[in-house]
Amino acid sequence: MFALAALPAQTRDWPYSMDYGPYLMTTFEGGGRSGDTYKGVVVKVGDGAVAFDTELLRLSAAWTDGWLRLKGTAYDGAHGPMVRLRGRKVAEVASGPGWAKDGDFGDPRPQPFGPLPRAQGRYRGLWLAGDQVVIGYTVSDMAVREQYGSAAAGRVLLRTLEFGPSAVEQWMVVADAPEGASLAKGTPGRGARLAWQPAAERVQIAATTAGFATLPMGGPSRSDSLDPERGNGATVAFVPGFARPRGVPAPAEGQAESAADATARLLPVLHDGAAAATENDTAGSVWFERSRRGGQESDAGRYLVDLQKPAEVTRIATFSWHSGGRSIQQYEVFGSADAAADAAAQDPATAGWQRIASVDTAPLGEGDQHGASIADGNGLGRFQRLLFVMRNGGTRLCEIDVFADQQRADLETLGMPRQNLAVGLRGDQGPRLEARGERLLLRVPPHAASVRVCLAMAQGPDAAIDAAAKELWSEAAVPALAEGPSQHRWGAPLVTKGERSADAGPFAVDTITVPLDNRFGSRMRTGAFDFFRDGTAAVSTWNGDVWLVRGIDASLERLEWQRFATGLFDPLGLRIVDDVVHVHGRDGITRLHDTDRDGEADFYECFNNDVCVTHAFHEFAFDLQTDAEGNFYCSKGGPVNPGGRGFMRIAPHHGTILKIAKDGSRLEVVASGLRAPNGIGVSPTGVLTSGDNEGTFMPRCRLNWIEAPGYYAGVKDLAHRSPVPDLPDLPLCWMPMEVDNSSGGQVWVTGAGWPDLAGRLLHLSYGTCSTYLVLTEVVDGRIQGGVVRLPANFTSSCMRGRFGPDGQLYVIGLQGWQTSAAKEGGFHRVRRTGAPLGLPVALRTCTAGVYLTFAESLDPETAGDPGSFGVEIWNYLYSPNYGSPELSILHPERKVESGKPNRDPLRVAAAVLSPDRRTVFLRVEGMQPAHQMKVTWNVDAADGRTLKGDLHNTIHALAADPGFPAGQ
Repeated sequence: MFALAALPAQTRDWPYSMDYGPYLMTTFEGGGRSGDTYKGVVVKVGDGAVAFDTELLRLSAAWTDGWLRLKGTAYDGAHGPMVRLRGRKVAEVASGPGWAKDGDFGDPRPQPFGPLPRAQGRYRGLWLAGDQVVIGYTVSDMAVREQYGSAAAGRVLLRTLEFGPSAVEQWMVVADAPEGASLAKGTPGRGARLAWQPAAERVQIAATTAGFATLPMGGPSRSDSLDPERGNGATVAFVPGFARPRGVPAPAEGQAESAADATARLLPVLHDGAAAATENDTAGSVWFERSRRGGQESDAGRYLVDLQKPAEVTRIATFSWHSGGRSIQQYEVFGSADAAADAAAQDPATAGWQRIASVDTAPLGEGDQHGASIADGNGLGRFQRLLFVMRNGGTRLCEIDVFADQQRADLETLGMPRQNLAVGLRGDQGPRLEARGERLLLRVPPHAASVRVCLAMAQGPDAAIDAAAKELWSEAAVPALAEGPSQHRWGAPLVTKGERSADAGPFAVDTITVPLDNRFGSRMRTGAFDFFRDGTAAVSTWNGDVWLVRGIDASLERLEWQRFATGLFDPLGLRIVDDVVHVHGRDGITRLHDTDRDGEADFYECFNNDVCVTHAFHEFAFDLQTDAEGNFYCSKGGPVNPGGRGFMRIAPHHGTILKIAKDGSRLEVVASGLRAPNGIGVSPTGVLTSGDNEGTFMPRCRLNWIEAPGYYAGVKDLAHRSPVPDLPDLPLCWMPMEVDNSSGGQVWVTGAGWPDLAGRLLHLSYGTCSTYLVLTEVVDGRIQGGVVRLPANFTSSCMRGRFGPDGQLYVIGLQGWQTSAAKEGGFHRVRRTGAPLGLPVALRTCTAGVYLTFAESLDPETAGDPGSFGVEIWNYLYSPNYGSPELSILHPERKVESGKPNRDPLRVAAAVLSPDRRTVFLRVEGMQPAHQMKVTWNVDAADGRTLKGDLHNTIHALAADPGFPAGQ
């Protein structure tokens, strides 16, 4: 009875072309009383969905006739919009705890972010059982599980709840009705019906996915004053001189618009009483095309309605339908009783037109069927003509209805129907329904054994509730919640063939081919990975999947990609501990269990969800690492404003690196003040590293070295401390845009396949798709250093790195925001070959110059030539501005446009090669601390190979000249 419907056939464009699975974890906007749900599990039910709030333990909303409107960075790339509810609500619960604490429903949190205190309740996770989703959590001493279904053709939501034993009385919010609702009917304890009269608004807007007739204002009418069958000659036309409807050519260049040809301007499709047949019905819709007018391109057109004689207009209604933004209606409507009023006047209000109303259906979101109705109890006025000035001329209008004189809309004849929220309770005795004002509650008395009940809920006018009465007030037995094993949903693995590259240099980059095109429509933007003991990899994707990848051997001949988990919330971090996958998403860390060992996860355990989140588009959840003791670390972006400058509302964990206890019991901040730390590293000794990206208070990308908790990176808005330091902390190094314009994570060389670099740190650049060897030095107790690029190229970005069981480096990345990545996802193995490295492996700076130690011996002639080397220095400006120009150190008065080089060359007076021919000392004139130093070389190795490259480092302090290292 509670069968969960599969997602509809995927025939639409991205982001609706992907099969996300039976649920989706996300932040979404519910509208109305439900408000924003920051951590929601949206479960597909019939042709609608149910959203459970995993922070507040409430059923935030349930709806039919739709699923979700997928907006935001991970879906359509938009910066700012968020995922939104799409459909018609059946029930909702106002933002706040879903269960009372000692009878009190007040929010105990100091601010409206993060989960409830654990003593009050905690989300446990979800189970996939058969074809069902079961949600589990605890409330005080009581375990709760629930699942959802529908009945009466989707009009009734069924919420089945199973309560474990409890020694205390519990109270749950069932649903909240709008303000002004009151109890209309009820069966003591087993049923209740709240009713209210919707307020009549002058401008009413609504959207639907179930047909125009389901709109509260009704659908397009065949009995309005524009109906051709009326025989009154009423017309709808476009106004010349503005944007023109699609398919209507403009006059030849240099020719005036013909005022006489009025027939050619008529648009009968807009008053034929018929709706568009589909969301992309071009024949049944009219819209304006963009064209150049007055030196500017615009689609701002105008529609003119002519009733042929003055009439008392009582209601105006417009209808549109499109899969995207062309569904949104934005216009102003004017009226005039004077047939001579100029419809082409720049400002109609000064040309005899009376402004009637302004319409904007943008709050309804893109897509679906939109309706707008304008009415007033005293009538709108006496008009012969109506002028629609379109602000969104691309709106695909399919009907304009005007009701005047004797013609009346059904809504005017019958009035706004009374609305109801009806709830019936069935199942075990004990729990009882209770109405308190506009809120329906469920009282669960103390009980020693498990209790199972079902809530049947519906919302709508009297007729709809009466039609669903049999299901609402049924006393049918309540079946047990679904049990495992889960349905094997995703079938056989996808098979790809990898590419093993030739050993042509110090590093060979092999490709673990990602199935970018797959039968699930899954967008393979690979974001994180780790290895099981047997060498199988687990890979997460930005849009919520985890895949198991088998066959990663020497040949890569047959790679099997098994879809393991779906519906996760932007999982950009993944770590395997004791062969169990832990995934870090925006809602916290989820532990994935395959209890029946069928190759697919069926228990998505909430390991820790203490992190605070908001709806900000930029607060990405990055990476997941562990230390030697088993504690977890991850990072969280700051809520950057759309456009990149400044920040939205700040929550406690924005711009931080977080430590989570190895058992998931607690979370703490270990570093703050970061902007976009897309990736971190944890050394075997517990040193934390992170990158950060240019932006507010961030002059350029930087590499952080964190040995103790504190304020890092210098973003004052995200300091989470008082007072906020005036100056930023110092990074290990800064990196100019050509080196790293968007940082990834770091990885320590622990693999046996890289013996000459064992114990070294690598930095990954998401933006430039590069891997860098980090060269460090300590001066006056402070870390500083630089980076040199490894000669390895990738098909996508470099975001996460790990050393695999074979001792080689593996790198994964995606194409999402600011990156030069060629493909949406990429997974690579970087093998250290037997070829010489050909790079510097150590750096020391001093008051006299720079020491560079290479991996191999150098040719004395070229290495001893100062002309083989170059040195430049420059600074950056620390400020609340976005990024920084390059600042000359030697000529501070010299101003150069931001984005242009402004660097000071320093003279290399001498180049001296050490006795072992591996270290070069560059005697540099004018050595001094600098935010950025660039050292270039073009020398020969002792075996005749040409070595060319550059190194970018930061100098916080200069030591005295130490001379060549001992033994050199």
